[in-house]
Amino acid sequence: MFLLCGPETYAPDSLKEGLEENSIEARDFRNRFEAILRDRPLGAQEYERDIGFHFDTDEQLYRYLAAMHAFLFESGPFPL
Repeated sequence: MFLLCGPETYAPDSLKEGLEENSIEARDFRNRFEAILRDRPLGAQEYERDIGFHFDTDEQLYRYLAAMHAFLFESGPFPL
């Protein structure tokens, strides 16, 4: 599931554009994304193993995911 937002798995601008429609799928995606930010179900090592994108710490991973959430849903800047 590209909810994990690895840069190799999707085009973030296209994803954002698709999420702008007020569909059930877009709302579900946002709800799942927010659950991941809230519950923190995976660590940086798991993320790297599954997605192939490295973070040194869990905190760095979740800062990135929070920035991606802001980009997708809150008009935040593109996360680096």
